[in-house]
Amino acid sequence: MTWQPVICTMRTSCTLLLLAMLCSVGFSQAQRGKITGVVIDEQTKEPLISTNVFIEGTTLGAATDLEGRYVILNVPPGTYSVTASMIGYAKVTQTGVGVYIDRTTEVNFRLRDATIQVQEVVVVAERPKIIKDQTSTAQTLDDAQIRSAPIEGLRGALDLAASFQKNAQGNYSIRGSGSYELNFQINGVEQINSSTSAPGAFATDKANNSWKYDVNPLGVQQVQLISGGFSAEYGNAQAGVVKVVTKEGTPQFKGEVRVEYRPPGQYHFGNFIYDHSNYEWQRWGTLDRWMAQRDIILKEFKLDIRYKDLMDRSATDPEAKRQFDEIVNREIA
Repeated sequence: MTWQPVICTMRTSCTLLLLAMLCSVGFSQAQRGKITGVVIDEQTKEPLISTNVFIEGTTLGAATDLEGRYVILNVPPGTYSVTASMIGYAKVTQTGVGVYIDRTTEVNFRLRDATIQVQEVVVVAERPKIIKDQTSTAQTLDDAQIRSAPIEGLRGALDLAASFQKNAQGNYSIRGSGSYELNFQINGVEQINSSTSAPGAFATDKANNSWKYDVNPLGVQQVQLISGGFSAEYGNAQAGVVKVVTKEGTPQFKGEVRVEYRPPGQYHFGNFIYDHSNYEWQRWGTLDRWMAQRDIILKEFKLDIRYKDLMDRSATDPEAKRQFDEIVNREIA
């Protein structure tokens, strides 16, 4: 009888672990796209069966079916070169194929008979002007667009979107909605709204609409901004959705340095933030001022603790009531 609770606990733990694994797989797949298309003979226009279609530099690929169709699933967002090859035909490669979050990219091939010796054919793919399977109002920024933009963080990329507005606290909204009505996701994981205020913000501000946008743009592969018409999978969003997909690691170690220079001067209003005439610099600029401010805060903290202790004991302790009244009269005076 004593083993029964342990067995139930183990079963519950296994069930929760399985659900967590399934959720993580679902989040991962939700941040990927797919490539599909048809491979035909250039002369006869007949579909080519069992043609190998693969993405250069990856292990992703597929073979065509009886109708010459293929589908490559779970492709991370980015720009790729896709190759189709079959015995007896010249290999064809299409470069610049863009894959986007939750989107299907169509890449069709026409293979030429290899009985005539010809060189490899390279076709440059272009992104379609109209995406037929996209029902929502969305804007996608890829790695190249983010890197070329003069921005410091992810919030700079959001500033480029026409439908996003930013208030003085750095929070974003769409079409006048509340900033807490945005659904922000990183690699499919929603960043939960919190009532905890960010440093320097009021208690009513939502912290997740401020600091969470400070993502290093060098580590972002793609950003999708959905401002309307999104499907039911974003049930926790009322105004819009921001989906961020980060870059995946490679076997090679590499890094990148980005330097921006801004000389001292007047920007917008007031002095430059690092100007020595600023109030913050005069109050906090040196170690001596930091130590002096620390002593003041510590003294006030001790007085506050003593004040509350005397107030709690004043109802039953006459001496505590006398000291409490003395402190109150001193503060009033």
